[in-house]
Amino acid sequence: GPLVASLAVVDARCFVDLLFNGRRALDVLEVISGRPLAAPAHIDMDVVSTLALLNPSEVPAADIRMRVEFYLRMPMKRHDVSALILDALTIGDRHGGLCVNDALYVALADHLEVPLVTRSRAMAASCSRAILVQVSRGWGGA
Repeated sequence: GPLVASLAVVDARCFVDLLFNGRRALDVLEVISGRPLAAPAHIDMDVVSTLALLNPSEVPAADIRMRVEFYLRMPMKRHDVSALILDALTIGDRHGGLCVNDALYVALADHLEVPLVTRSRAMAASCSRAILVQVSRGWGGA
């Protein structure tokens, strides 16, 4: 039968792109399509707090709410972060400038031995199995 795509840990920026950025959403979808997804449990706060910063004049509150509801229904295994915190502190120290919040995604990917799908060069650089989602070229227009 067809190969089952491997599990991946996905960072919050990728989910925000999936929810809001048409063209950038396609870049993320290309990487995660067909994969089971995992994330540290604090991803919900990361995603929602990022959405809360959007300009209400550009994105109506009702629109944000609808997308958050969609996000919350997405199939993703959320992992408790308490077992990862010490690893995350070590990772943050080793790769100067990676905050604990971001290092938790790296720690989870390391722990599960699966790829980390991320938009962040810093997170990708600190993870042995990173997939850095680049913005596609050749779409015409900015």
